[in-house]
Amino acid sequence: MILTGDTIKKRYLNPTAENIRQSFINDSAGRNAEIREFIKILSSIDEGISIAFDSEWGSGKTFFVSQVKMIFDCNNLSDIEKNGIYESEVLHVWENLTRQDEEFVFAPHLAVYFDAWANENDTDPLCSVILNILEAADTRKSLQNRIDMKAFRSAFGKLTSSLNDFYHSDISENYMRDSFTDDLNEQKLLPQKTDECLRAINPDSSLRIVIFIDELDRCRPEYALRLLERIKHYFDTDRVTFVFAVNLRELQNMVKHCYGESYDSVRYLDKFFDCRMQPDWTKTENKEGKHAK
Repeated sequence: MILTGDTIKKRYLNPTAENIRQSFINDSAGRNAEIREFIKILSSIDEGISIAFDSEWGSGKTFFVSQVKMIFDCNNLSDIEKNGIYESEVLHVWENLTRQDEEFVFAPHLAVYFDAWANENDTDPLCSVILNILEAADTRKSLQNRIDMKAFRSAFGKLTSSLNDFYHSDISENYMRDSFTDDLNEQKLLPQKTDECLRAINPDSSLRIVIFIDELDRCRPEYALRLLERIKHYFDTDRVTFVFAVNLRELQNMVKHCYGESYDSVRYLDKFFDCRMQPDWTKTENKEGKHAK
């Protein structure tokens, strides 16, 4: 068979900003009701929690969490920014989705998208996540004046210094030094230093932060587990919700890669996720016959 350029098409609909917007406006994947319900769940959370949003590769997790983030972003805009064509169309559809739901109470969030695969070559995932939070806040004009950059630079400097001193040195050598106890104390203070960074970004704590971690199951196993451990141990705050868009089966394989086939990977991952959610639309196709990535 001779293939021409016209016969070769992508299997997935790329999650570009325009595709994400149009898919939501037209509800072309039939998921707007699920988006509303998921945002309703996130708006009801008032404590620190980690959610595993589990489905197979190519089932549309990236599209879904990107659309949820888009809703939060549009609702955080100033009145002037909301008048843009992009924002007004999205908000119009969103208002129609929620108009008949008398129980719906929308809670504003600072929404952050973190592509773990794109960041896996960074020195430390903890620093990468914090910088993504800062970037997300800084791109919102309505939030820019709230950021205390002087306090952030100070807190972030102390955090990176502690990470470099303790984690990037040999533990046996540290043990022989007089400062070993100080190093241990520095480690114990890492949650506090992480929290100081978050307070500088969101000084009055009026906004909750929701962080969507995507593509974790495509990373090197060592990096993926390190990111999970950083978040578990150092984001000790009630103001942050983590949503991991993952294929848990692949993540379990990563755990076994690191700890052996006989290791209980399900129980290990239970330490990191407070709840697991599996969408009803797993592996459904949109009207064009393509999967959303």
